[in-house]
Formats: sequence, structure tokens, C-alpha cells
Amino acid sequence: MTHAWARPGFDTTAHGAPMSAELPWYCAAIVRGEVVALAHAIDDLPADATRERELVLAAGLRSHLTVPVALGGHFVCALSTSTFRHYCAWEEGLIDRFRLVGQILAHAIVRSRAPVRMPETRLRRLDAVERDYIRLVIDRCGGRINGRGHAAEILGLHPNTLRSRMKKLGILPRGRGAIRRAATPPVSSRRRSR
Repeated sequence: MTHAWARPGFDTTAHGAPMSAELPWYCAAIVRGEVVALAHAIDDLPADATRERELVLAAGLRSHLTVPVALGGHFVCALSTSTFRHYCAWEEGLIDRFRLVGQILAHAIVRSRAPVRMPETRLRRLDAVERDYIRLVIDRCGGRINGRGHAAEILGLHPNTLRSRMKKLGILPRGRGAIRRAATPPVSSRRRSR
């Protein structure tokens, strides 16, 4: 058993011996992929389930349900629940929902144990990712850096910090102001006309 939960006051720990030795009929049924649905546990157990009958009496178990869970055609685990205060009739619809929950949990457990694989795509440098993201935000803002709801505010940066980062990453301004700035040569290369 790898996962267990019970209300406070109920023991979920195994007794030390392998479960197949303690509960042979029960374990054999699970290995065969059979649902074990005991609405009135002591009366529903077959005659050859003597060890299971002893456990039911000792624990005061009223009803029990175990659903083996298959993934890819192979049984990988079982989901169980028991009642100790009242009897429960395990209807087919309830068993189906219980099986679905078991499959969801089994998938999660299998996925958590699988080795993490890097995507097959080529990894990009952080500055390339940052460049693309800043371009995306600026394009969505129509090239506007300053002002309410524009690129600097969305990125959480001061407009001058954004401009500095754009320069460092080689991002050319786009939009209305970009054309004007690109057409104007830098101050150092301008000639003064008299």
C-alpha cells in the first residue's frame, strides 16, 4: 500500500506481513481484476475467505469496496474504501465513478514517477525569449511605450528602463513614433546648416 487516508482514530498502517499472506482471497480477487464490493461485509464474504472474515470482525468493518485500476490494459493499483458505522450498497453507477477516480489518481501517480523529458524543440537563450516577449507587448500596444495601459506599464517597468532594455536587446521601436525616429539620423552625424 502506497497511499492511505482515514478519519482520526482509525489505523491505516499495514500489520507488517505481506498483504497477500494476510488476505489471500482478497488479494487473489484484485490480481484477477475483480471488483470486491461487500455491502454487508461479514455476510458477503465467501466461505473460503476465513482470514478476511477475521479481519472484518476484528476491525468492525461494515461495508467495503475495492476497484482494481487498469492503465493500458494492465492492473496497476486498486482504490478501496470501507465503512465502519453503517452499511453501504455499492450500486453499479457508484462503482463506475469510483473506478474513474481511481484511473485519474493512477494516471497522476504514474506521471509523477515518470522521468522529466525536455521538449524536442531547440532551447532558446533567455535574452531571445525576453526580446520576443517585449516585442509582443509593444506590438499589442501599437508601439506605445509611455502612458496608461501601454508597454512599460504592462511589463512593470519604468519607460526609460524599457527603452534601455530594448536598446540592449536590439529591439527597434515600431509604430508611429518609430518611423519618425528611424528617419532622423543620430545627432552626432547631423550637419549644422547655417
